[in-house]
Amino acid sequence: MTREAYAINALRLVTPAMHDLVVSSPEDVALVCNRRTLDHLLVKRAQQAGARFVPNFDVRYLLQRDDRVVGFRSADGRAVHADYTVVADGAHSRFGPDRGPRRLIQAIMGWWDGVPFRPHHVEMIFDKLVAPYYGWLFPEGPNRVNIGICYGDPNLARNARQLFRNFLDNHYGARLSQAREVGSWKCR
Repeated sequence: MTREAYAINALRLVTPAMHDLVVSSPEDVALVCNRRTLDHLLVKRAQQAGARFVPNFDVRYLLQRDDRVVGFRSADGRAVHADYTVVADGAHSRFGPDRGPRRLIQAIMGWWDGVPFRPHHVEMIFDKLVAPYYGWLFPEGPNRVNIGICYGDPNLARNARQLFRNFLDNHYGARLSQAREVGSWKCR
């Protein structure tokens, strides 16, 4: 899978008090991969292992026996029974375990080419602007990075774009000065 992803072996961490530290490993400990590529790889590997791909299947319910998932049912009532079920629908999965009331966390991110960064390092910045959450820089390859923030704003009172601009200016202004922005910012 490393051909389709970017290996990570270190973390740059900036604390709310602006202490900067780096933790690293002699081995790769994570991979950064865009979601479409990950989804494609999961389907491909599952098919290689004998799974059958069913297109246009809108999963609505997991089928369970005791405490084990044994398949799933679509919106139109079709069912698929399986020895193994992989739930890989992302951070906002409707099938995750119920851990009580959910908090809505806002996020905004962008992509840039030509940003100087330490190869194979992710960056997490715990800035008071977004406390108790954080901002990040994830390299997606040797030339492209994804930079973003996540923050709480249950009443949607904050201007996400201005908050992100302030974060970028505070932490990445000099590094972005010669970079080329790719696409537009995405809010989640």
